Amino acid sequence: MKKLMLLALTLCFLTACTDNDQDLKDPFIGTWYKFSLQGKEVSDCEKKTTFIVKEDKSISIASFEFYENKCVDDGTATGVWSKHGDTTYGITIQGDTKPSLRKLTFSNNNNSFRFTDKEHGKEFTYVYKRK
Repeated sequence: MKKLMLLALTLCFLTACTDNDQDLKDPFIGTWYKFSLQGKEVSDCEKKTTFIVKEDKSISIASFEFYENKCVDDGTATGVWSKHGDTTYGITIQGDTKPSLRKLTFSNNNNSFRFTDKEHGKEFTYVYKRK
């Protein structure tokens, strides 16, 4: 009877843990869409910009921009991602020789992240949300 009780308790603990598989994955893995730039929500067109980050370290980035009253597909880039410390990630686009590093700050139970990028001497802060 004690063995049966121990077996039943073990099964309860094992089945209770199966829903936590997502917690074991890197928080960067998933599909993300652009949500805001400089604290201002982007257009519906720009929200089509997505990062697809896979467990196999591959990444696909589809970019969209609102230009001359039209939503323009800026193309898709593919490459690999890597982790460099606790919150620093690198993206190496196909054809590049080294990763472009960004420090990501995750929030909202790892359902959004922000990073700051320098372009032409100015800093821009982006927020992406999980789809």
